[in-house]
Amino acid sequence: MKNFFKNFGFSGNGHSDSASVVESMPSISKEIFVDDTPPKVNTEKDLNKNEFMIYLQSNFSSLGFSDGYHNPDDQYRIAVESMIRNEAALKAEAVIQEKKDQLLRLRTFIINIGKSSPEDKEIAEANIRCLEEAIKELMIEKEYAVNSGQSAEQGIVMKAISNYRAGFKKGVSAYANEKLFAKSTNMFN
Repeated sequence: MKNFFKNFGFSGNGHSDSASVVESMPSISKEIFVDDTPPKVNTEKDLNKNEFMIYLQSNFSSLGFSDGYHNPDDQYRIAVESMIRNEAALKAEAVIQEKKDQLLRLRTFIINIGKSSPEDKEIAEANIRCLEEAIKELMIEKEYAVNSGQSAEQGIVMKAISNYRAGFKKGVSAYANEKLFAKSTNMFN
């Protein structure tokens, strides 16, 4: 029994031998409890990520290339451009509704806090102004996306349309070159 107590840091009289207990304890790393990494800062670029912006950042150039190669019809291109515009308008409307819901929650928050916290009320009012501005900008972009008249060449949607057109032209060119090559070799007649 003496060996048992000695192995676990106890002397024969029932008291623990504190020196042997401290020596036998494993050292615990500081990294387990402390996170020294700096916090991630939310930049404005990260905050502007929404369904509308993510859609517009899609690879429309490769879609245009594929469409131009497989279906080199100009009417098809016009139809797909119209589809891109309509889809962008739907995404913009979804984001507008989301921001209007946030606006309603903030206005309800201001009513609920009343005069009890002027600092919170000021912060909420500043957020309301930012949301109202974002809604106005999104409504303008939605109008640019929907209109196919004079303002059709304006707005963020135009970049996606331009990328699609450029890809479509490259796809038609690749299709024409392949067709020309196939005819010149007389292998595919």
